[in-house]
Amino acid sequence: MSASSITSMDPTTLAQTMVNAERTGMDTLLANQKAKFQGQLDAVNKLKTQLTNFQTALQNLTTNTALQARSVTTSSDGLATVAASSSAAPGTYSIFVQQLAQAQQLSYDFSSETWTPPSDGTLTIRMNGKEMNLDLSTLPAGSDLRSVRDAINKASDNPGVQATLVRTGGQVKLLLTSTKTGEANQISMSVSGGTASTAMTELQAALGTRTELSAAQDAKVQFGGTNPITISSSSNTLENAIDGLTINLTKAQNTGDQPLQVTIGQDSDAMKKALQSFVDSYNTLVDGMNALTSTSTDNPGALASDSTTRSLMNQLRSALSNLPDGVTLSQLGLKTDRYGKLGLDETGLNKTLANNPDIIKTALQDKGGVFDQMQSILTPQLKYNGLLTSRTTNIQSSLDRVVDRQDQLDTRMEMVYNRYLSQFTAMQSLVTQMQQSSSLFG
Repeated sequence: MSASSITSMDPTTLAQTMVNAERTGMDTLLANQKAKFQGQLDAVNKLKTQLTNFQTALQNLTTNTALQARSVTTSSDGLATVAASSSAAPGTYSIFVQQLAQAQQLSYDFSSETWTPPSDGTLTIRMNGKEMNLDLSTLPAGSDLRSVRDAINKASDNPGVQATLVRTGGQVKLLLTSTKTGEANQISMSVSGGTASTAMTELQAALGTRTELSAAQDAKVQFGGTNPITISSSSNTLENAIDGLTINLTKAQNTGDQPLQVTIGQDSDAMKKALQSFVDSYNTLVDGMNALTSTSTDNPGALASDSTTRSLMNQLRSALSNLPDGVTLSQLGLKTDRYGKLGLDETGLNKTLANNPDIIKTALQDKGGVFDQMQSILTPQLKYNGLLTSRTTNIQSSLDRVVDRQDQLDTRMEMVYNRYLSQFTAMQSLVTQMQQSSSLFG
């Protein structure tokens, strides 16, 4: 390099050029290591997300009653609606709706809605062991029958009675209606105490006009055929009277009518839908793990050489073949392809359900079933401070060490740069002085 070229070059450029030449190899090495560990860290976090999503799907499927769903068909409409839970035994049930449950309704005759109540005394309403006591002296001045109605409805100790006024033929009727059906919920109303007065006499007379518009009665159902069992209920909704069935009665039948036939079977459509959700969740996991462990030269996965991830996938696949009681995958309406993904075989499922309707619950949902086995495989990986957390921590530590080495390299190269800059600046200054001295002798 000639003296003129040295004096013409910027010392900072010369120093940076030298530093770049010195650090290029190490920068490339550290960048490759950083990319490798960052890729592994991202891949493990992605794997954790995939496994967590699948674990959540398994938890939902384990308690999903659709895998044990029952279908309900009735021989006629309008008599009752029936819902069946998974605990309902398949079969046909005979039901005759003898009578519906009713709420009692009573009426009392008054001359007018502006009738003035007594200024004292206690009006008592009783129903099913409870009572309310309306102190008539607490009614505000100028009260009438409407005030009595409102006081009954607003009373904090109201036992479950609704008061209403009905106007007809120049008279007014006070209606008391139980808010609850059933024979036990019969209403009575009486008056006691108070000063003898025209208003008190009129009230006592009105209570004597008591008319029952609707009787308090229980629902009655004849269950069975030849020797039926009588089922009574204070409500028109029968719950737990028959295991797994909720029956809402809507109409009573007449003597001689044919009993309602209720047929409980397997709800194959609901079961297929639930099974398909398992298939979809499992296949999504398979696709995700295959991408992470791919050994393709064109697009290798970040965990291509990770034996732990491959082992995990193999364990999950093994759970599908390790079914309880000698059950096969095909009996569950499931099949696998050459890529390890699941498919739904509806024909096989329908055949199995016809012979063994509880096989899905036993093989998949019960203790020791597929879902339970898969949860046992996933739990050590995903629990707090589990295996995936440890792997993430280890990879992050390796990544941090690379970052530290990069920082150290940057610090060292900064010192080298400053040394080169000092040297080139001094060299340039010396050459300039020599050129100036030489010109004196020119």
